[in-house]
Amino acid sequence: LEIRKGFLRFPNLNLEQNPPLTALAISSEVPLTLYGGNAIILSDFGQKGAENMEKHATQALARLNGLLSQTEALYHRLARQLGLADSAMRVLYILLEADSPCALTWLCACSGMSRQTVHTTLHGLEREGFLTLSLRDGKNKEVRLTQEGKALAARTAGRLMQMENEVLASWDEREVETYLALTERFLRDLQQKGQDR
Repeated sequence: LEIRKGFLRFPNLNLEQNPPLTALAISSEVPLTLYGGNAIILSDFGQKGAENMEKHATQALARLNGLLSQTEALYHRLARQLGLADSAMRVLYILLEADSPCALTWLCACSGMSRQTVHTTLHGLEREGFLTLSLRDGKNKEVRLTQEGKALAARTAGRLMQMENEVLASWDEREVETYLALTERFLRDLQQKGQDR
């Protein structure tokens, strides 16, 4: 076994007579251990390897936070350009996407906003004649867009939705699936971390 410039070399290795090898190497300075000719695994990261991994994780987190902040700022700017507050844009977006009356509890859950913010936003839109709030099953409230509300949602949330669709449509299908899968994985893993605390 030779390690040269970060590459692993296996002289005189007959792959037909040996099981597949699994290799994990960070650099040529990282010690490796050979187990029965079946696998090469990292035996000791060492102080330098640990520091490099921690530095990489910190840099990745800083990049992620920067992207999230920029995305949030972009959505805020687009909402303002379309004449809406962020909360109103979010409510209209959900109602337009649902294309049907929504239960208030479901709307609150989907919005990611506090119940108080949702209620304040809904009552404001109701006063302006863009939606109605009514009781469903005698106790649960239902949210329904009026004709004026549907027109408002179409020219605001609908335009935003169109821009998002155009971006995704410009990507390869595999890129879209990878983006969604990794986003879902990050959310799921972070939720699990929160439950473990």
